[in-house]
Amino acid sequence: MSAKVWKERKVRKTPEETRQSLLGAGLMLFGRDGYKNVTTRALAEEAGVNQAAIPYHFGGKKELYIAVAESIVEDVSKQFGSMVEMLNKDLHTANGDKKAIAETLTAFINIFLNTVLGNDVNELRFQFINQEYLRPSDGFTIIYERVIQHVHKFLTALVSTCFSLPEESEEAKLRANSLAGLMLIYLFGRPVVLKRTGWDEYTPQNIAKINTAVTEMALNMLCLNSALKD
Repeated sequence: MSAKVWKERKVRKTPEETRQSLLGAGLMLFGRDGYKNVTTRALAEEAGVNQAAIPYHFGGKKELYIAVAESIVEDVSKQFGSMVEMLNKDLHTANGDKKAIAETLTAFINIFLNTVLGNDVNELRFQFINQEYLRPSDGFTIIYERVIQHVHKFLTALVSTCFSLPEESEEAKLRANSLAGLMLIYLFGRPVVLKRTGWDEYTPQNIAKINTAVTEMALNMLCLNSALKD
């Protein structure tokens, strides 16, 4: 068999393998190029399947896009859902104690950064989410309601506790968004971070440095910098 024929030959896959291959291709291409710039042909080629598999398994490109968003929130929820629930309980139990609040915030930052920055698949997931930040579509509603909203509410509750603000006040939400930005910049601004630091990649050692910097900035932002020293 010639190299050309071998290259063009499709490996036979089960229906579920085909579906998962298309979801993987969608995750990478939609995250990298955005919905409008990805063709069904490119998706099929990346997945190594026939183009007709897209309408067969999903109905079309838009439905595949939504399915990718659904798979992202399912996976991310598994990673962060129980963590946010646990930290919310810790925050409630803290009952205004600055040291306990500082420990809760420190734990959140550590888990978030190591989970998001230290995982190649999560990098792809958050590239997709970033596309929704830039150009919101039906996928944004899915991601916001099932992931982002819960994390943001936790940060808002934490901020409101520190500054004695009504929990759902506009000011508390804006400050929570600023707090989230301290972490998200290292995800969405990765090229700038690597360029400015001279790093080649986010190694475990580099992530530890990021964690230290973000934690110190966050504690200062919430006037908790001295709480862990008491």
